[in-house]
Amino acid sequence: MENDRVVYRVSVGLVSVLTAILLVVGALLLVALSLNDASAGVLIGMGAGWLVFTAFMLMLAVRPSTVVSGAGVQVRRAFDARTLPWARIADIQTEEVSGQSAAHLQVSGVALYDVDGQRVVLPYLHNKRLKPERFEAALNDLRRRWEAGR
Repeated sequence: MENDRVVYRVSVGLVSVLTAILLVVGALLLVALSLNDASAGVLIGMGAGWLVFTAFMLMLAVRPSTVVSGAGVQVRRAFDARTLPWARIADIQTEEVSGQSAAHLQVSGVALYDVDGQRVVLPYLHNKRLKPERFEAALNDLRRRWEAGR
């Protein structure tokens, strides 16, 4: 069985942009407070609070992922994780998910169904995040590993 892992998650570039935006907004907030003669305690408290908020937002952005390995699939969400060994996966389906308006393109995502019939949608494994050829390759790899691991 294969030991190599493939991880699907938010891009480093997007996380970098999110981090920069949050830090700039925090700095502007502190500047605005200091211009309004806020006390040092308020500035320190707001600065610390904003750093905690920034860390929390980054955790929400970075933690969710799909990890595919020789042992199975691990689905990580912001506050939990679930591992499905290949033997517990009954089916792998691509599902069309509509955008928020008619102007959005159809998005194909991947869902697993376990032997109990529970549906598990795989984060970041969809054709909106991956180019069509990479999405197809990822789906084929997922199915190949599933067939080998059952």
